Amino acid sequence: MSFLTPNFLPVSPAKMSILDVTYAAYLLTQSTLRSLSNVTFYNSSGIPNTQTTTISLSNYYQKYFFPIGYGIRLPTPAGITFIAPQGITVDSDFNVYVCNYVPRNIIRIARNGTGSIYATLPAGPRSITMDSSSNLFVTLSEDHTVYKIPTTGIATLFAGTSGAPGTTNGNGANARFSTPQSITIDRSDVLYITDQASGKVRKMTQSADVTTIYSVIYTPSLITSIVVDQSSNLYISDFYSSIFKLTYPSYTFTNYAGSNGVNGYQNGINTNARFNVIYGLTIDTVGNLYVCDAVNFAVRTISPGQTVSTLSGNGSGINITTYTNQPGYMGIDRFNTIYMTSGNEIIRLAT
Repeated sequence: MSFLTPNFLPVSPAKMSILDVTYAAYLLTQSTLRSLSNVTFYNSSGIPNTQTTTISLSNYYQKYFFPIGYGIRLPTPAGITFIAPQGITVDSDFNVYVCNYVPRNIIRIARNGTGSIYATLPAGPRSITMDSSSNLFVTLSEDHTVYKIPTTGIATLFAGTSGAPGTTNGNGANARFSTPQSITIDRSDVLYITDQASGKVRKMTQSADVTTIYSVIYTPSLITSIVVDQSSNLYISDFYSSIFKLTYPSYTFTNYAGSNGVNGYQNGINTNARFNVIYGLTIDTVGNLYVCDAVNFAVRTISPGQTVSTLSGNGSGINITTYTNQPGYMGIDRFNTIYMTSGNEIIRLAT
């Protein structure tokens, strides 16, 4: 279960914003905390109302914690313009980092809701992930490169060569990518990339050593997103409506959900389920996968038992049941709340 906020939320004694409710959930679940005293409620613009009260833990849960599938469209921070936002990731302090594709920058949305340009890049950023030292790694699909952004916000080339597509394994600039699409990272800070034009899955160390661990052999195929579970198994989505699993350490291939090249909209188990063009994937701490089912305008859930259901969109969900724009790409925070790009919006979903 993750948590979202209504129009008003408490910021005193622990100051919080519209992006801080998961932190509120953490505070309220501590065994020593049974109530909040002298709580002032603020809306997302920081304007207080007149209510000052003491609320109990149980009442807070009833009033402020939302059920699975509850969605909120986050306000775009002042001074920020999203144009075709793509990949998204969230750090341990709930700061959100968004690949702002057309302006060629990374936008950071802080916990207080303010936004800033965190880094600029030579081409449009497609996907983003963060390592245990808070370094960001970003794929630049059209540039055929991967960039690293440390906490200074200064982006530097990490692997590949600008404008030089290929499939060569090697170190740093000696390696070649061919439209690197999605990037993810495991608990040992090893990076994995879907190399879309070549149909290859690449593995990259923190020393920028790049190897190929799998090549797609079925058709049609256009691999899109990649995520990794806590056992280092990889899950990869295909544009043509399926998801496959590469089981660590041999990276053995198995069909995981959907049927490649067969579009539709159907909940079910394993290959009996149907999707219609898959973009983004994310995974939570217990192994549930979440899928941006683009043409169906829905977010789907795949349980560890491979049961597919609909979390939000296409008539399902709470507060947001219909998407104006196709679900795009997703990140997830440490309390399993999803952040998703959709058109030029950022949407937050409870799981």
